[in-house]
Amino acid sequence: MIILIKKLEIMGNFRNNANLIVHTIENGKLDKKSLIEIFLVDTDFKENEEYFRDDTIELGYENEAERVSEEIFNKFQYEKDENKKLLLMVNNIFKYSNFVASEGDFTWEIIEVGGWYIISIAYIS
Repeated sequence: MIILIKKLEIMGNFRNNANLIVHTIENGKLDKKSLIEIFLVDTDFKENEEYFRDDTIELGYENEAERVSEEIFNKFQYEKDENKKLLLMVNNIFKYSNFVASEGDFTWEIIEVGGWYIISIAYIS
């Protein structure tokens, strides 16, 4: 499940979008598709093929979100500690410079509650 909350702040001629992405992953269920929903918030990773890498579709990926999620998981798949693995994976999201939340000010947090990880990403666009 993913929730995207957007709030438009207007101050005179200045417009600012405050955005919050909330994503949940069940403990013990971290896999190569765990981060897809986060990337799908950004339509460039979902449907804008001009932003896909040249061979994304040829390699059998449905979109860039699927490819990036798998690449990040593969990079850290041998980390035994699931908490540390998730921390490393989420931190890597922002290394993709064209991801909407990495363009400006952002912060993120992982909270573990009742058998679930809750990932929250707040950013200004």
